[in-house]
Amino acid sequence: MMKYAKDSAYRYRARCYYYNDTMRQNYYGNWSANRYFAVPSVKVKKSTAKKGINVTLKKGTGISKYTVYVSKKYNRGYKKAKTVKVAKKKTYSLTLKKYGKKKIKKGTYFVKVVPTIKDGNKTYQSETSAIEVICAR
Repeated sequence: MMKYAKDSAYRYRARCYYYNDTMRQNYYGNWSANRYFAVPSVKVKKSTAKKGINVTLKKGTGISKYTVYVSKKYNRGYKKAKTVKVAKKKTYSLTLKKYGKKKIKKGTYFVKVVPTIKDGNKTYQSETSAIEVICAR
């Protein structure tokens, strides 16, 4: 187990081993491929404008962009709403009025934010994401 900070990207690998009691020796397997994760800080509010959702994201270390998805159901149906490239600002505020081809209307919505992590020249989507619930007007 490890402690992790929000808004930071992490790379990890795993390796299996077993201990032979009779030989009193450890036997190690191969290292896994690199895996990546980040847990973003997300705040979601009702928009003060007619209909919409305000999303606030904090800048994260090692995170190159955030992709915001919206759905009416928790487990499925997420459609891409916006992508935000991380630059010099500390926080990013978005007002979502559409997701996919649908407009945001009155009701409950689930907002999922997936960070993209840059490692060298390659980019990877995080294995974890933040999901927030909002009731739009």
